[in-house]
Amino acid sequence: MTQTKSVDGLTVEQERTNPQYTNLLGEKYELEQAIASAQRELTEIEAEMEPLAAEVAELKRELAAKEELQTRLLQELELKKEDYLTAEANYSQARRDLARLEYNLSLIQEPFVPDSPVAPNKKLNVAIAGILALILGVFIIFMREYLKEQ
Repeated sequence: MTQTKSVDGLTVEQERTNPQYTNLLGEKYELEQAIASAQRELTEIEAEMEPLAAEVAELKRELAAKEELQTRLLQELELKKEDYLTAEANYSQARRDLARLEYNLSLIQEPFVPDSPVAPNKKLNVAIAGILALILGVFIIFMREYLKEQ
């Protein structure tokens, strides 16, 4: 809207702004502020994402290594199960084979209970002790004489 006035031969035009235009300018300013804020926030988030991306890559490598280890361990487990089952089958077969064997045992002589109790021979033990004491005595005498000479 334009208003015209004449003052001292000069024409002055005065424009009024449309209130809708003013509202739109206000909304535009608010939106520009929101965009700037969102861009700052996006920049901060991207800065935080860089170390996280490296950490994710490292975790993926670790996961791959763990999965490979798991696969290998599962394969070993299967092999051990097969070995166990084979050993168990061999053991069962050996037990069956032993059960089929016939042992031919024969008694050579009937056992008997002696008439007199078995006891140590005291005379023989005393004789052996005496001879050993005599040999030990002679050895001690020779050792004393030998050590005196040196």
